[in-house]
Amino acid sequence: MNLFFSNFSETDIEILVNENDTRHIIKSYRRDIGDVLNFTNGKGLLAECKIIEKGKKIKVKIVRLSKKKPSKVSIHIAISPLKNPSRFEWFVEKATEIGINEITPIITKYSEKKRVNHDRLERITISSLKQSNQLFKPKINNTEKFSDFLNNNSDQKIMANLKTKNILKKESINSNQICLIIGPEGGFSDDEIQEAKNNKITEISFGENRLRSETAAIYGLSILKSLTSAMTGWRMGYAVWPDAMVEPVTRLCINDHSCVNAAAQFAGLAALTGPKDPVYDMVAQFDARRKIIVEALNDLPGVSCADAAGAFYAFPNISGTGLNAKQTQDLFLDKAGVATVAGTSFGQFGEGYVRFSYANSSENILRAIDRIRPLLS
Repeated sequence: MNLFFSNFSETDIEILVNENDTRHIIKSYRRDIGDVLNFTNGKGLLAECKIIEKGKKIKVKIVRLSKKKPSKVSIHIAISPLKNPSRFEWFVEKATEIGINEITPIITKYSEKKRVNHDRLERITISSLKQSNQLFKPKINNTEKFSDFLNNNSDQKIMANLKTKNILKKESINSNQICLIIGPEGGFSDDEIQEAKNNKITEISFGENRLRSETAAIYGLSILKSLTSAMTGWRMGYAVWPDAMVEPVTRLCINDHSCVNAAAQFAGLAALTGPKDPVYDMVAQFDARRKIIVEALNDLPGVSCADAAGAFYAFPNISGTGLNAKQTQDLFLDKAGVATVAGTSFGQFGEGYVRFSYANSSENILRAIDRIRPLLS
């Protein structure tokens, strides 16, 4: 999905697109009158729109509007501005891609920079939001002094400190509003560490390696995400091969996909070394969703679905509908806005089947089935 950003509301009928996005849409994507575009306002709204007017600023009409609920868990990072502004901007970009709610620049004793370019950071969050298909734009707060931030912020605060050996664990988190505090390159002063202790702030370490501030922030965010949410689609794993196959497989991987990106590597490390409670929680949730979607699919005319034994996919037989796999896939997407994958995408023996993913909320699963039902009745 190609996603664009605009400050529209639920009551708006049309959106006037800015000149920069207009050039991108017309020249890069070669879109024209009647073509469909997707817009978000960064507050959870997703608008499916059609181009109705061209010019320096194209105009689109909203034809379908949906709203995503925000996550129950809010992750906030307070971090000192960095000596090299581009490194701070890199952090903001990657944090937005991974998924973060708030960022606050804080001034500490050893901060070498006292301010950041808020306008530029806003532009970076919007660009990253569009690139990663996020519907929520993180809030970039005004710069605050360390002491003022401790007094004004009500989140559960966790401070990364080189002078402790505490490890962040699931049981350390007792709130849905979490703030990770990261110091500058020189770390926090003894007075700041003592002030944090006086405020009963949890201190944690990211291990023996001395990390750059922006690296520590991304690593910490990845740990918090792995502890508080499923990480579908990160596209990483490992394999065990006979000795004779290691070298040729490595050569294949290097030329095919090179390596896993840095943010995903940190997230994978956190998932492997962190507590496993979130895994058990997600297994229970997927089990409940599996039962819901299988029962709902079997209730559709012409559809039968065996109980899924793993992953988060259902693979119903749709032969009774009179449609083939590709026709069914296109019908569901075009008429109901429900994305499935034709069974023939996995080979000729997939004819007569489509794949559904239930890596979504139970509410959205049932909403999708309700949209499909009239098409098969």
